[in-house]
Amino acid sequence: MCSTSRGTKGAHAAGTAIGGIAMAVGAVLPIVLALPMDRRLAAFLGGATVVLAFGVWDDRRDLRPATKLLGSWLRFRWSCSSAK
Repeated sequence: MCSTSRGTKGAHAAGTAIGGIAMAVGAVLPIVLALPMDRRLAAFLGGATVVLAFGVWDDRRDLRPATKLLGSWLRFRWSCSSAK
């Protein structure tokens, strides 16, 4: 992390978000192309989307730990309810 006058993440927020999105696409795209879509894969993709959204949001707004915990809980609930 970089310490700046805007906070601890200010200098790298845009670059980190773009890097996170690129990594997510690079990890998910081969899976989507190689595997047949079923409920478990849809649950995985939904959970990954929640994690990505909260990561980008955190990079832009420097979320509180409670909000990050909410994102983790939502990802867990999405994955559990969608995979049944």
